[in-house]
Amino acid sequence: MYNNFYLTLIIQFLIIYNINSQHFEIDITNDTLVTSCINNILKKIYEPETIILMIDTFTRTSLPIVYYNTSKRSFKKISLDPPEIYVITAKEESVTEIFKFVQKIDMFNHKAKVLLRLTTGVNYERVFANLAKRFIYKVVLIDVNDNLVSYDPFNHEEAEPSFIEPKILGSCANIPQNTLFSYGSPLWWRNTTVKTLYSNHYPYLYHEGGELVGETYQLFRLIEEKLQFHPDFEEQQAVLNGTTYIDVLGSSSTYSVF
Repeated sequence: MYNNFYLTLIIQFLIIYNINSQHFEIDITNDTLVTSCINNILKKIYEPETIILMIDTFTRTSLPIVYYNTSKRSFKKISLDPPEIYVITAKEESVTEIFKFVQKIDMFNHKAKVLLRLTTGVNYERVFANLAKRFIYKVVLIDVNDNLVSYDPFNHEEAEPSFIEPKILGSCANIPQNTLFSYGSPLWWRNTTVKTLYSNHYPYLYHEGGELVGETYQLFRLIEEKLQFHPDFEEQQAVLNGTTYIDVLGSSSTYSVF
């Protein structure tokens, strides 16, 4: 109870601080329809203790919000869990850079729901594809015509969708009841190739007779059989640092490692 109370105080302080000390380059408070739209969507998806991060969006709401203005470079890291909801106002070409900066301040959560207000004409497929490269799938766009646009990211069982079918769910004047962020993960990943790094480590994973064997390898094969993805194996030398192996993954963040 007390933790929730103090968390609310911290967030409310941040709200007041940002309102009084920062100027937002993109201010949509005069757009009554969009402001009402964002508020109504947040009320539908908000759950107690959810952290909402508004980026370049200055929409007043009764919910606890952390506001952030990307034009200010004096922003400091705060000791909060990554948000479960992002509300972002941006041009299409700025979206990727915004998420890069969110990662730098340790406020990135690829599992969060993203409500993205775009201020320019947009290629829906390109926006969704760029976000999917960062494993961000729960996205609803508000376009310049106040349409609500989303897609089913796993319709074709791909972790990085190559065929995206945007769908207009409704409009800010007519918000759908049950279709916002309604999709889930598929049972199988039959059209997904998983780049898989491995290192010889007897008896868990090693070469025998020109083939990979071992307990860990058998476990991996069981997971592969259940999810039905396609592994692309690549051997890489691990470096032993004391009792811990390091540098198997290197600079990549899109690999499975075992």
